[in-house]
Amino acid sequence: MHRTPWVAFVLAAAIADPAAQVPSAPPGNGDVRTHRNALNDATHTYLTLLLRNPKGPLPINMAITTIRKDRPQRGELPEVEVRFDMGLLAGTLDFSRPHLKLTLDQKTNTERIIEASVDPGTDLAGVGSVTLKSSVAHLETMAKATTMNGRIFGIDFTLTSRQIQAIKSFAARR
Repeated sequence: MHRTPWVAFVLAAAIADPAAQVPSAPPGNGDVRTHRNALNDATHTYLTLLLRNPKGPLPINMAITTIRKDRPQRGELPEVEVRFDMGLLAGTLDFSRPHLKLTLDQKTNTERIIEASVDPGTDLAGVGSVTLKSSVAHLETMAKATTMNGRIFGIDFTLTSRQIQAIKSFAARR
């Protein structure tokens, strides 16, 4: 089993996100959207996944984003972020560490675990979304998985085979 840490930070639900300013219908499961962000001179491409557990759909969306600068330095790779939007989630969250645990290919000889936690000084009251800074390497690792299960703030979720295929296709776009 291999554990990989991610750096995490919390965004308040009220903070304006440049992607949220793009007028369109809400993204659906597996939708890929791209827009250019003039604030950071980069193109943002988003893959949205609607999370579920064995009991059914969850009010949590997972968005994987690649951020490509308009003028990257030689050899500079895109930035990758993974965001969990849970503004409509009702109930008590579990703030035990790690806040996120993602298990790829569980119970196989290629099992990988990715864990992340919010910075210790962050106030988690009223959290609406969590964004994890990631990397192209993490995205490629996720794209190699055949199964993917996770837990975010104590809520279990499982990605479907179609969602995993969407991650594979999204990773291949780079």
